[in-house]
Amino acid sequence: MGAALHLLDLATAHARERHQFGRPLADNQGIQWMLADMASDLHAARLVCYQAAWRYDREPQHRAGVAAMAKLTASEMVRRVADSTLQLFGGAGYRKDEPIERIWREVRAIRILEGTSEIMRHIVARDMLRKSPHTEVPISPN
Repeated sequence: MGAALHLLDLATAHARERHQFGRPLADNQGIQWMLADMASDLHAARLVCYQAAWRYDREPQHRAGVAAMAKLTASEMVRRVADSTLQLFGGAGYRKDEPIERIWREVRAIRILEGTSEIMRHIVARDMLRKSPHTEVPISPN
């Protein structure tokens, strides 16, 4: 979450400060939508992690599944945010002296360490299939 929030802050500041064709990048609807998607993805992933923590304490039989779902959601979210931030910065974002370049590379490691996204999907599916005959995943604590 921290890396994604930092990237979103960098992208927002850049969109406000960088001018092309006599106006800020932030005036372009496509850039606004990119920032909105990044913020929405971050918010959604944060909520998934909060709910996973809540369920982890209350449903010990599903700890692996909810933890895997949170890691999968958050790691895929930070990948999208990193890619969008790099896209927004263009070639400047890929320079070694820019923090985006370093964060973009580190984000790849996040998706590998402690289990790849594919492994997280396997754990989530296994947990779902182990439940009762219906495989509903509750979206709110009951």
